Amino acid sequence: MWKNIKQLTTAITQRRQRREALEFQNHDVQVEHDNYLVCRAVVPDIPEMITLEQAIFHGHAPWSASQLERELNDRQHYMYLAFRHDDRLVAFAGCRFDLVSGMADITRIAVLPQYLHRGVGERLIRGLTREAQQHGCQQIKLAVKETNTDEQHRYARVGFGKRRTVKNYYKLTDHEAEDAIEMQYDKGDQS
Repeated sequence: MWKNIKQLTTAITQRRQRREALEFQNHDVQVEHDNYLVCRAVVPDIPEMITLEQAIFHGHAPWSASQLERELNDRQHYMYLAFRHDDRLVAFAGCRFDLVSGMADITRIAVLPQYLHRGVGERLIRGLTREAQQHGCQQIKLAVKETNTDEQHRYARVGFGKRRTVKNYYKLTDHEAEDAIEMQYDKGDQS
């Protein structure tokens, strides 16, 4: 009987979660004397998102337009934040929320090369971390290539600590993969 009650409670919670979209208020921010609009990314942003990824990944976009569209439309589980400067997309980051388990997973971070080291990526990470906490997520994690020690240090500065190594996380080719370091947010609100 308790098993049936637990299953019913879980089903009701999941239904309620599916109906309620993750809310976000667009706003202006200033980072190192430049003004940016931080907004929730939407489907019409996809061409700019793909172009941005191609600038980062040497002509290759690791995620397809259809995958981005699916995630942007799933407003109950995903939140993508876009950073715009002079109406140009200069950075974006995505996060998957599991409100039932209280877990958030920052899945993507992309910053145009000319906007690196300006604090834009850090603001995106802090913004998604704050959103996850405001939506009740107790655990927030992300993955970074094991060889990308610069990014690991940046994430540590905003409160992420190394949790574990995940073997063959990043598929490079059909026969090559790279390990990832999974990092978890382990400090109070840093914003």
